[in-house]
Amino acid sequence: MRLLRLLPIPMLIAALAGCPKSEAPRPDAAAPEAAPTAEASGVAPVYPSTVTAVPPAVGALCAALHQLPAERKAACCESRPGVMATDECVRNLAGAVAQGGVILDLDVVRTCTTALDRQLQGCSWVGPQLPPLPAACAGALAGQRGADAVCRSNLECQGGLRCVGGGPTDPGRCRPAPGAGALCNTGVDPLATYLRLDVDQLRPPCADGFCDKNRCVAHVPAGGACRASVQCGPEQRCAKGTCVAGAAGLAGEACTGADCAEGLRCVAGACAVPRAEGAPCTRQGECAGGCVEGRCQKVCSAAVLLRALPKAGPKPPPAPPAAPGRP
Repeated sequence: MRLLRLLPIPMLIAALAGCPKSEAPRPDAAAPEAAPTAEASGVAPVYPSTVTAVPPAVGALCAALHQLPAERKAACCESRPGVMATDECVRNLAGAVAQGGVILDLDVVRTCTTALDRQLQGCSWVGPQLPPLPAACAGALAGQRGADAVCRSNLECQGGLRCVGGGPTDPGRCRPAPGAGALCNTGVDPLATYLRLDVDQLRPPCADGFCDKNRCVAHVPAGGACRASVQCGPEQRCAKGTCVAGAAGLAGEACTGADCAEGLRCVAGACAVPRAEGAPCTRQGECAGGCVEGRCQKVCSAAVLLRALPKAGPKPPPAPPAAPGRP
């Protein structure tokens, strides 16, 4: 069931022009000081299940994150948009704003929505996955909860605090990230998920290390062996199996995964600009969309890529046994 009918993206962005720079909650909508008990709330989402009023910035941001790519892809593929998470994004974000957990910076929201609109021009980007979120979008909201305050998302906490103990149906408390050996990432953050944000990049889950199988472990020192950039310390990444300086690789520099500068991607161990539609290709990662029959093109269905995979033929029959030697 849809919570609201959103306006077209340009109208939503234009609606932000008359709003103040930041969108704060009303004083009478402040969150309670104490976490609600299970008896009082039951098993229910941490944010209200219904939305009565949607601030313009909330509608604009969620529409740009979910509605815009779905509608642009449908237009490119001459189809209808599929299931969108716009309503859940609006429900969670509007709840966080109304309860005083976050404040939206309208200048950053405008920058983010404009960047998303520009990023999704044309059809070359259409593929199995959405392009990475523009870096500007990460600063669209500011957490308002201080140390030990009740929280419902990591994004509600100030600075590097984490919402310890929080999850989809359980509030937590804003506390510093734990140290080595402590439990980490034991819950899902719905608000960050629907905002398409990597909360571990914004607020590391461990004080001095990384989360490995739900336990905090120490970072690999510079020059040490690694398999992924998360193992390396701040402002480092994993390149060719070694932790090296630089959090984001430039074009042509070695990489391991999603650790290239904005606009680049890791292809065959090196950061590169994704190729546009029509360019020659030999592997999927080279293209903004997908590589089919040696050319970059939009991919409206993952089935197209599956059909393009080399087909495994029948196994050759076993070699006949060697003829026994004569005595």
